[in-house]
Amino acid sequence: SSFYYSGGNFLPSMRCLYTFDSAAVYFLVPNINQDNVHRYEYRVVADGATELVSWTEVKQFADADFQLNDFKRGIGFLGGLRADWNHWIAVQLRSKGSSTILSSAIVFWKKTKPTIENIFTGSQLNSFLKKVKSPEFSAAADSSGLLAGTSSDEMSGKLRFKAGEENIIFYLAGNIYRKQAIEYQLLRNSRIVIPWKPNDFDNNFIWLKKLKGGHYSLVVRYSAQRENVTSFSFTVALYWYEQAWPKWALAALLLIISFLVYKYITQRRRASLEQQRRERLMLELQVVRSQLNPHFVFNALTSIQGLINHGDNEQASHYLTEFSSLLRETLQNRNQEFMPLVKELQMLETYLQLEQLRFHFKYDVRVSGAIDTAATEVPALLIQPLVENAIRHGAAPLYENGRVHIVFSAVNNDLRITISDNGKGFGANQSNNGVGLQLVKERIALLNQTFTQRTLSLEFSRLDDVETIVILLFKNWLQDAD
Repeated sequence: SSFYYSGGNFLPSMRCLYTFDSAAVYFLVPNINQDNVHRYEYRVVADGATELVSWTEVKQFADADFQLNDFKRGIGFLGGLRADWNHWIAVQLRSKGSSTILSSAIVFWKKTKPTIENIFTGSQLNSFLKKVKSPEFSAAADSSGLLAGTSSDEMSGKLRFKAGEENIIFYLAGNIYRKQAIEYQLLRNSRIVIPWKPNDFDNNFIWLKKLKGGHYSLVVRYSAQRENVTSFSFTVALYWYEQAWPKWALAALLLIISFLVYKYITQRRRASLEQQRRERLMLELQVVRSQLNPHFVFNALTSIQGLINHGDNEQASHYLTEFSSLLRETLQNRNQEFMPLVKELQMLETYLQLEQLRFHFKYDVRVSGAIDTAATEVPALLIQPLVENAIRHGAAPLYENGRVHIVFSAVNNDLRITISDNGKGFGANQSNNGVGLQLVKERIALLNQTFTQRTLSLEFSRLDDVETIVILLFKNWLQDAD
């Protein structure tokens, strides 16, 4: 609170005693005591019109329990008086029987709030405390303060302290009677960190300690006028590692690392599953091949037995020699799923010669010059069952009139193998039930599951009822594809 009074120049005079933590004002008359009190009287008037206390003698005197400041005991005490805000009271003193006012005091109750006069940092603490003790000290004029030459209203929200500035001192204007007359609250980033509390350091300054980085608002009020507050905003800078961008950068880095770890684990898992799938398919292919090879051997031995039964021992011996050579090649490549086309052609040629010895049909094999037979690999023994099928169902029954034509051609990046014969052919059910053809189809299905870019297809057709055609197409086989 802030109060104003005027005192008369006549003796005895009145004195007003007021504090910032109470709305009451205490009136004392130092020159009146119990010896001369009967000579004087006083009255109290509100707003110059309403008489609160009529002319009467002073009836109270300050005793030991009411010893304030340097007032002596036994002086006249008029008591504590107060009025509402924006109103005033006047206390008048005169001699009894006289209309002349010897002394008067006027007090006006005005709403007010604390004023921040200057601000000092913790690094200035020692010199600041020395200055405060000096009688001529003026916080407003102290050039070392941060508000020197400016008002707190102008600087509120603009003052920024460096990171690590933990101590800030706010000096308040006015003659504050006691420190409990001031209350303050501190907010950091719009959250209360110090709730309302009486000032705990000195009458005229508030010392904030252990401040962290952030946006602050110091709110100050008089305990007698809690509805009127002064607010001052300031900022303490954050250390670089406390700022938002390192946290976002760290979060982004962790996110990237998590993504890479997830992607790595996923790829490893996919690779492992793909490897397991390939291994499973290769095992299945080996099972199919293990079924195919005995089938071929059985057919070859059947042919040899036929020659022996007909007494053609010389042909049987020659057939057995060729078969041994073919069987040796087969066993040498038993662990290879693929083999060079040039070796496949050699084995196919041997097989055709063996079958020709028995059935006396004619055959020819043509290979396009665009195909590098040494560099091109094909599934081992995949073509032989198709040729065997053309011989058994086509050329063999016709003997010398039987014809088998095998063409290896390159169409763009595709390897196309066409096998044709002039036999009467066979129905769909027969083609599906043949052991050799069924195994070929199973191998093609497994191989198509293994590769992602290269595929195989098998097609049967009949031309003008005089020629059976089988087309085995290796898609994208002549390029470097997975």
